[in-house]
Amino acid sequence: MFPPGRGNDSLDADDMYLISVFGTNEMLTAVGEDICLREYQEDHHDQMWICVTDSDQRIGMRSRHTGCYLGWWNQDQLKCAATGFSGWERLTFRRPSLGGHSLRVNPEGGDKLRSLQLVEGSSPHLKIGDVCSQFGLHKIKNSVFRRFEWVIPSRLARSSAPYYDGEDADEAINETSIEFLKNYKIKNIISLNSVELSPRQRGRLRAA
Repeated sequence: MFPPGRGNDSLDADDMYLISVFGTNEMLTAVGEDICLREYQEDHHDQMWICVTDSDQRIGMRSRHTGCYLGWWNQDQLKCAATGFSGWERLTFRRPSLGGHSLRVNPEGGDKLRSLQLVEGSSPHLKIGDVCSQFGLHKIKNSVFRRFEWVIPSRLARSSAPYYDGEDADEAINETSIEFLKNYKIKNIISLNSVELSPRQRGRLRAA
């Protein structure tokens, strides 16, 4: 099974992505603090990355699974260990002519950039080196609840309204959105939507 799209998607803040070794189904996967290459698995949160930007428009990628940021670690390792977005978690994506993206990290917390390199062999792995490997960016589209994430694991989550696409009136409580909530064992909803839920929609939620 291959990830969606061709891996040439553009980066947009707050959207969610899969990161592949370009042209393959090998994905950057958060395993604790380590970054491993694993075959693509649909809807696995450990392979999903949320694009974030700071006040200086620097880019970072936060794991949907752990909430930590992708970045340089000691001894030229790539890790997902930082709980905050500092200089070491700054990432730079560029599009080479061959397709996909090159990915550079910021090991000194300053302006110096180093390339993320795939080391092939019997046990392929990633390191921070001198050669730019190609990676695919696959934006996860058409999510029922955009930017869904746990604020307190298994206790409190935040997200867009279901099917939100720019206007509060886009919200839709249907069998699919209710099933999504049930799958995460969510039983109470606090809505900050300016458009109130209809009596029919509230009835659907109560019945579920």
